[in-house]
Amino acid sequence: MTNKTSKTATCWLSVHKASDETELKMRATAVNAIIATGIESGLLDSAREDAAEGALKVVWNGKSIAEDGSSTGQWASGRTDTSYAIYQECTTPDPILGLTINGLAQVYTVTGTGKSPDSPDDSGNGSLAGLFGGLLG
Repeated sequence: MTNKTSKTATCWLSVHKASDETELKMRATAVNAIIATGIESGLLDSAREDAAEGALKVVWNGKSIAEDGSSTGQWASGRTDTSYAIYQECTTPDPILGLTINGLAQVYTVTGTGKSPDSPDDSGNGSLAGLFGGLLG
């Protein structure tokens, strides 16, 4: 993830089963409705927790990425799945518009390199490295 904004971004990222994509999109819609108010709140925190519920892996939970900075998220799955639903949300402060925050939660599907955990010739770790290629800004 590369932050091309002029502010530090705070990001949430979680990996879910591909079959959870529809429900995850509804959760992202709920987060976006609260983000649209521009105010950090306990309600927003709760909506973020709901979005992460049932995740195979919470990669980032409020990770800061500095202006013009970047960060890479990785997950060694140990699963045979090759498709996953990804929840990604990043917010930044926006005092110019009189808001505490602005941002967007989104859900998308990615394909990894799932490998059998029983495979004798590898570590059994699937990888999604490099697939969290969001760009802020």
